[in-house]
Amino acid sequence: MQLFKFELYKIFKQKIIYVAFFLLILMSTGFTFYNASPLQQKIYDQWEGPLTAEKVEKANQANKKLIAHLEANENNPVVTESDEIKLGLYEEIAMAQKIKQRFQERQQKLEQKNNSLAEKESDMIDDIDFSHFSYYKGPMKDIDFVNFFAFGITAAMLLIGLAPIYSNEYSSGVDHYLLSSKKGRKALAWAKIGAVAVYTFLVVIAWELWNLFFNFLQYGNEGWHMPIQYDFDYFFSPYPLTMFEYHWVQFGIHLLGAFAFALLIVLTSSLCKNVLITFFINGFVFTVPLIMYEMIRVDWLRAVLTFSFIYVMKVWYLFDEFSTVNLFGYPMLYPVFAVIVMMGLSILFVSITLCVMSRKEVTS
Repeated sequence: MQLFKFELYKIFKQKIIYVAFFLLILMSTGFTFYNASPLQQKIYDQWEGPLTAEKVEKANQANKKLIAHLEANENNPVVTESDEIKLGLYEEIAMAQKIKQRFQERQQKLEQKNNSLAEKESDMIDDIDFSHFSYYKGPMKDIDFVNFFAFGITAAMLLIGLAPIYSNEYSSGVDHYLLSSKKGRKALAWAKIGAVAVYTFLVVIAWELWNLFFNFLQYGNEGWHMPIQYDFDYFFSPYPLTMFEYHWVQFGIHLLGAFAFALLIVLTSSLCKNVLITFFINGFVFTVPLIMYEMIRVDWLRAVLTFSFIYVMKVWYLFDEFSTVNLFGYPMLYPVFAVIVMMGLSILFVSITLCVMSRKEVTS
């Protein structure tokens, strides 16, 4: 326990991690604050509730009337705040119908295929609930933060905080003491792994709390029960998840990917005497799949890259459509396979690290 506490202290005594986290949060949000207008909340509240056919038709007629009014006054184009809000609201209600229609058409195509995968996807679509409508900007922003910013924040914080975990000890000569006892090597390695797990968890929790707090102040906390398909990035996703359900699945998969990447950094650090080499090797491993994915249009290679650290930590690519991996003749959904891959890599990295440290020799 004392070793674990000491390793944890060594990680958190680094002042650079606090400066880096603040700068990363600043760059990702810019501290640009959007103050939702009371009028917007009032208008959306009037339409909140079951999305019946009558309500959809009412919104369609109101939208036509508003557009006709604006076109009639095109020589004096004054669009009030109320008009802008209503146009956006009517568009969102219309979008819900387009999503439903699109999935109905998709199910018709799946029925023609008549196989187990088609049946599975059709069953998932059946469970998507579009029957309710409310203001959902806050939850959508929370989800999008992980897609576009959080994966980079986590990776940068892991690289900055963990690259020195063994490398610094080699460069400072402390390894002579650490490696002097074969019995203590394993205990020390486990202490470092435990400290790394805690650090990784706290990094992810820190940006998550900021994300929830910042978006709550801007957009409120309504709409968590809305299906993820209302977020345009998940327009084609057949997963029957509410924004609340998806966000915590998203958080869990991101965290698992972060753990696996952190353990890779520990392994690399155990092999490298130079902190910068450890930093750049792992930075390369993390970012290259993103470059390759954008440059290469080979389907099978892109599918493989989807299970790299960066894409697992983005999570989005695992859920944006119905995709499976054929594992020994058994079709496995991308999110499930990604979890298995990250767990397998974590076990592999820990095993190799323990093996490396048990056999490492003191060098001058």
